[in-house]
Amino acid sequence: MLLKKPIPIHGRRKINPATVEEALCEVNGRATAHVIRSHRDLAAIAIAAEKDLENRGLSKSLRDGTRLTYVPTGPGSSYARKANHAITTKVVLERLKGTWCLVEVERAEIFATSSESKILELTSAAIAAILRHATRDTRLRDAPPRLEHAALGPLLFDIAQVVLPEDMSAHRKLAAVGIVDNLIDANSSR
Repeated sequence: MLLKKPIPIHGRRKINPATVEEALCEVNGRATAHVIRSHRDLAAIAIAAEKDLENRGLSKSLRDGTRLTYVPTGPGSSYARKANHAITTKVVLERLKGTWCLVEVERAEIFATSSESKILELTSAAIAAILRHATRDTRLRDAPPRLEHAALGPLLFDIAQVVLPEDMSAHRKLAAVGIVDNLIDANSSR
């Protein structure tokens, strides 16, 4: 069930546990086993997600817009002897303006032996920051030798003659070669 308005779970905004538990009760009905039932459960999930993002080196300013889809573990192998599947609660949390909010909650059918599922959806800026953090002390060991400009210029112009349209002026072809040359410079200096 997609909620009409995000419900704050953990963070800067005012949190109302009764509103959270009301949304969970609406989806869970009378079920009490194998479901997410309380605001505390959701807050623990949000805190763990925040810690995970921190460990990945993501600054707080880039964490907004992150979505977490969470499904808890199945009841276990002893339950699997009775039934293959179990009904649980699937929640989607989103970080908005420094606060983790519940944006979607629904019932989900899982295998009794399945492990918990956490799927993080990040913005492209957040992914780029995580990659920069993960590779900050890494250098490419078997890098190909850098091509010198003297050999590169004529090669690029020959490629431009073949690839670019014939009706394009020589001046524009040289400009296109310059753009490609600048891209190669930018990539090789890293």
